[in-house]
Amino acid sequence: MRGYFDSIYVRTPGGALFEATVSHDPSFTCDEPAAQLGRQVIISPQFKDSREALIAQLGVLQD
Repeated sequence: MRGYFDSIYVRTPGGALFEATVSHDPSFTCDEPAAQLGRQVIISPQFKDSREALIAQLGVLQD
């Protein structure tokens, strides 16, 4: 787990599920500089053995 943020989940009486989050510092920039965010796929360590299969499910990534 990367620990980018903390989340809590709340389900309404009607069944909708909402997620509220608070980011940690440095948040997503712990993996890559802010100017590079979103330019490559970052996989959490617990899924490293499944990296290729997960990326294959994404399809083609474009700029």
